[in-house]
Amino acid sequence: MSTLEDILQLWLNNPEFREKFKKNPKEALENEGIDLNDEDFKKVQSFIDRKEEGDSGRGSNDQLDKRISK
Repeated sequence: MSTLEDILQLWLNNPEFREKFKKNPKEALENEGIDLNDEDFKKVQSFIDRKEEGDSGRGSNDQLDKRISK
C-alpha cells in the first residue's frame, strides 16, 4: 500500500497522473495500482486539495516532528 508521501510524489512529479486525478481521483489511483479504503481516500483527496490551494502542509508536520522528538 502506498503512503501519503508516495501519492504526493506521484502528484508532484507526474503531470499526466495529476490531470487524471483531477478528472477522476479514484480511477487515477487505481490505474497506478493504489487501492485505498474510503477513509484513506478522503485523506488523500483533502491533502491534494490543500496542495492545489498552495498549502505546503509543513505546519502540521512541524508540530508532529516536535512531538516525536520529545
